Amino acid sequence: MKKDTLTGVYKKYFFNKQLQKVILEKEDAVVVVIDIDNFKMINDTYGHQTGDTVLKEFSGLIQQNIRKEDIFARWGGEEFLLLLQHTTLENAIKKIERLRRTLERHTFSDIGKMTASFGVAWKEESDDLHSLLQRADKALYEAKKLGKNKVIFKKV
Repeated sequence: MKKDTLTGVYKKYFFNKQLQKVILEKEDAVVVVIDIDNFKMINDTYGHQTGDTVLKEFSGLIQQNIRKEDIFARWGGEEFLLLLQHTTLENAIKKIERLRRTLERHTFSDIGKMTASFGVAWKEESDDLHSLLQRADKALYEAKKLGKNKVIFKKV
C-alpha cells in the first residue's frame, strides 16, 4: 500500500520513510514540493472526474521525466513531493526547471494547458524531516505568491 491508487505514485508515508533514511545517512538531497496551479478551477470548470484525469496525466508526465531512483509522491490533493538524491543543487534546479517547462508546454487531455509551481530545499546538516519539508513548502508558497509557474529555492 505504498502507492496512491489514483495516480500510481508513492504515498507521502513512503516518501517520509525514504527522506528520513537520507537524513539519517547524511546523504545529499533536494526536496521539492510541487503544486498544480489553479487546480480548484479545473475541478470547478470541468468536474472532478476530469480533475482526476489531469492528476494521472500530470503524474505520468513527471515520472517520465525523472530518474528511476528519484522518489515522487502525492502529498494530497494536487500537491506532490519529489526527492532527488545523488545530485548537486545546481543540477537539481536545472532538472526542476526542465520539468516546469515540460509541464507548461504539454497539452493536457480535456483541459489544454496548465502549469505548476515548485518549492525547492537543499538538505542541510541540521535538517530534520519537518524543517526540510517546511522550507520546501515555504518556497512553494513564495512561487505561488510571485505569480505561479515558478521554481523557487529556499535557503536556511
